[in-house]
Amino acid sequence: MSYYTQAFAPDYGKGVIVAPGVASAVQAFPNNSSAVELTNLSSTIRCSIRFGETAALTADLSADYTVMPGMKCVITKQRGYEFFAYIGSGAAGSLQVIPGEGL
Repeated sequence: MSYYTQAFAPDYGKGVIVAPGVASAVQAFPNNSSAVELTNLSSTIRCSIRFGETAALTADLSADYTVMPGMKCVITKQRGYEFFAYIGSGAAGSLQVIPGEGL
């Protein structure tokens, strides 16, 4: 089993900020990274996110990766995943997603 030993190195200029709401939405995210940093910019809304190969994705608050209010984390993903679905626990959320390498 291999582990990353380097700090997260963002791919500057490739990040996006989306506005999660109570309905799932999909964002194209073409990149060749194996990691993404997720930052929930909201102080009250939790967000969930799911990456995939096609736009036929639906995010689920109880089944997908959850980013709590004010939380920042780095997760790995498949390099070929060029879309993500996201959803929020309420309206007026804000989630930054930036690709990169490392953890």
